[in-house]
Amino acid sequence: MMYQFDPVIPEIKAKNTETLYLLIDGAQLTDLSQLPSHISPVPVYCYLVCEELNRISPYLFQATPDIKQWFIAQNQPTAGFFFSSLWGAEELVQHFHQLIQVNSPYNTQTYLKMAHSEVAWALLKTKCQLFWEPMETAWLPTRMGWKVLTHPEDTGNKSAEAPLNLDKEQWMLFDEIAWRNLLEKIHRHVCRHFPDMLKQEFFDLWIDAHARIAHQKGFTTAWDQLRYFNIIGLLGEQSVTSEIYPDIYHLVHFTSKDSPAQRIQRAEKLALQYAEPEINHS
Repeated sequence: MMYQFDPVIPEIKAKNTETLYLLIDGAQLTDLSQLPSHISPVPVYCYLVCEELNRISPYLFQATPDIKQWFIAQNQPTAGFFFSSLWGAEELVQHFHQLIQVNSPYNTQTYLKMAHSEVAWALLKTKCQLFWEPMETAWLPTRMGWKVLTHPEDTGNKSAEAPLNLDKEQWMLFDEIAWRNLLEKIHRHVCRHFPDMLKQEFFDLWIDAHARIAHQKGFTTAWDQLRYFNIIGLLGEQSVTSEIYPDIYHLVHFTSKDSPAQRIQRAEKLALQYAEPEINHS
């Protein structure tokens, strides 16, 4: 669950007439101080009204050998991807700028994490014409391994005009990315606070199963999920699967006038109270 680069890296090389680029996610790779001094990253978010967005802008690089080595050394498989293009850097930035905000299938606007490798993979694999337009080949490190795609000859009837209108298939793929992000956050939390839980057989599947149960009970935010796993970490799995602690079991499994967030917060407080004598005794 602690995802790293797939060690089997494909050959990442542009054709003679193309330029190789790297687009990185500024929200994931925030420290660019280790870059060679002669490298000037080009931000995609230029002159936005919201300064906070400017600080997490995707950055475009020409992917020299030094840049490739630096990026792979970061060992963050969702923090960017490589692509080849016939376009110049300035033209690319202008193109990506029109993808900052996109339309969901449910008539809402959202910011597109375009440099997140799995977001890019979702758009490219579904033949999103507007995203594919400047790219010839894409090399994407993902948590499922490296993906290599070439510009499709047939992009269907999907419009190449901005704004980008996401379809339901793409939205579903984005939901899957959000779920993997949640599982990774839970994994880090458990490793830090309850390392004994790592001994659980088929640990990754076990985390996924419990996270889905918690989600079905209404605990849909990351905070709610972490509190659910805190209860397991403090009192054991049986604290949420049996009535050994009836008050906790009732809060976890049954709705009430309280919101799910309030219920799981109360259950966590009870778990801390029950666990305190054991902690003090040990």
